[in-house]
Amino acid sequence: MSFIGPETQAGLLIITFIMMILVYLKFSMSGIPRLRVIFLCIFCLVTWILSFGSSLIDKSPAHSLLWELLSFLGMAATIFILFIAFYEILASPGM
Repeated sequence: MSFIGPETQAGLLIITFIMMILVYLKFSMSGIPRLRVIFLCIFCLVTWILSFGSSLIDKSPAHSLLWELLSFLGMAATIFILFIAFYEILASPGM
């Protein structure tokens, strides 16, 4: 059972890296530090990368569902945090 295939997760991971770099550049150019968003995004991204890598390495039936579930939750949290970052960019006056 697989929630999302490895090809899709790898593509979303690349897109997330690009979006995170853009969010970081926008926050650094605006002069308004939003460190909580950047730290949360880094934490969720590290969780996602570790669980995605573990799901690719460990193929035992006992652990595969656990790693795929953690990978899915890390991916969802990362995308949710990026939406929060975009909202803060758009909602901040003077940017």
